[in-house]
Amino acid sequence: MAYSITLAHSRGLINEEQRDEWFGLVSSVGLSMDHDLFDDNLIAAATEAIKKTRDGKQRFAVPSGQFGKCIFLNDVSIEELQSVLKVHKEFVKERYGSGEGKEAYVDAGDLGANPETYAQNGTKVPTTETKKVADDIKLKTGGKPVNGSIVSNGNGVNVVECSC
Repeated sequence: MAYSITLAHSRGLINEEQRDEWFGLVSSVGLSMDHDLFDDNLIAAATEAIKKTRDGKQRFAVPSGQFGKCIFLNDVSIEELQSVLKVHKEFVKERYGSGEGKEAYVDAGDLGANPETYAQNGTKVPTTETKKVADDIKLKTGGKPVNGSIVSNGNGVNVVECSC
């Protein structure tokens, strides 16, 4: 997700302020921004693998200028991806150190298999609160459903991690 922010910024789809806001959100909920294994070879291999399952298209989802909205890119060369990766790694290291999140791996709950929603501290978010936040998001996105999970940032603010 964090890499897609850098890709969107490099293409001029989001400005510096929006990039920083996105990274602030990613950091505040403890998502990983970088990993040692994320390198030129992996990005090339992963891109080719993705195209096999997406009718030959890349379909890179990158943020647009508004939260909850994204743009899909299909014209990104491997050279551009690798160049942006260098920029991404430098940016993350400069601002966030290693870029490691609180937990770099997902479980079945992250894949939608578990209907329960949990805060970052592991406590269950009440269903009524989850529904209210989800309804608020639907209002802000024109009634479109959001595929993701609602988490608390520990300050009483609920945040949606979504794959838009």
